[in-house]
Amino acid sequence: MNPRITHCLERLRDAFHEAIINSEEIANAMEAITEAGFNATLLVDVALKRPDQEPVPDSELIASDSEFLHSVGITSAGDPLQQ
Repeated sequence: MNPRITHCLERLRDAFHEAIINSEEIANAMEAITEAGFNATLLVDVALKRPDQEPVPDSELIASDSEFLHSVGITSAGDPLQQ
């Protein structure tokens, strides 16, 4: 992955993080879930594709893809590092 895309993904991760931590509505919902006796985990899915290509399904991720995604704070259900 080229450095420009890596930087853009890091900025996207940071923007999601800021939006979530600054949201009173999300904080209230998370508090209600905690009070109900559960822990909630928020996951955001980002798929990269070129305009002329289909996105790669999670099941086709390889270890190096997963290592990169982990380095920018992204995990995936089809992640070979979590199996």
